[in-house]
Amino acid sequence: MTHIKLVINGEVLMDGQISQWQQRPPTSIQHLLQPKAGRKAEIYMQAALGALLEATMSEQDTLIEATTTPTGWVVRSTHMAKVGAP
Repeated sequence: MTHIKLVINGEVLMDGQISQWQQRPPTSIQHLLQPKAGRKAEIYMQAALGALLEATMSEQDTLIEATTTPTGWVVRSTHMAKVGAP
């Protein structure tokens, strides 16, 4: 099973098997996906969720890090060796 670690601005929102929240994402992620009053959902989450989807479909353990600044954002996706793999 695919292991995902999702870090947003230094806060670990997920660090475990994707099966832990296939049915319902954690509250910490749900609030990022839902627009705040009068605002759209954070655009960097589209890139982070794209990386999450790719990791899930490729079955590669992945570290996804998103960092925001007042002028922009960066999302980095790094594939990790599977635990116990040669």
